[in-house]
Amino acid sequence: MAASGLTSAIPPIARACAVRVSTDKQKTQHQHDALDAICLKVFEEKISGKLAVDDRPGLTAALALAEDRRRDIVKKTKNGLDSARARGRVGGRRPVVDDDKRRVILARRAEGQSIREIAAAVKVSVGVVHKTLNPEAAPVDS
Repeated sequence: MAASGLTSAIPPIARACAVRVSTDKQKTQHQHDALDAICLKVFEEKISGKLAVDDRPGLTAALALAEDRRRDIVKKTKNGLDSARARGRVGGRRPVVDDDKRRVILARRAEGQSIREIAAAVKVSVGVVHKTLNPEAAPVDS
């Protein structure tokens, strides 16, 4: 497996991994070799995939751990964005169209040029021209 060559350079991180085979006769060692170096906890399962989730304790535990981790990531991200906003910082990409480009786009459209011609001349995308011409149609951030 190609990933096993990468795993030796990666320190273990707070991650749970699942190793799974469908029958008791199959071996999981190859999967363990690839995952043990990067996973703090490896859940192993030798059960048919036809069972319900409730009948698969390894999968249930892994899913619960993943759900908790995802909830933590969302919470930390939201807290970080709120903190930055409180300090006056705004995330996201800087606007492509400044006041000069906006004037040029509006003037060229008033002259009857097509949106594609304007986009090529101003060196922006067709979508940016549309957004500049119809600012009320742009999605509103919450």
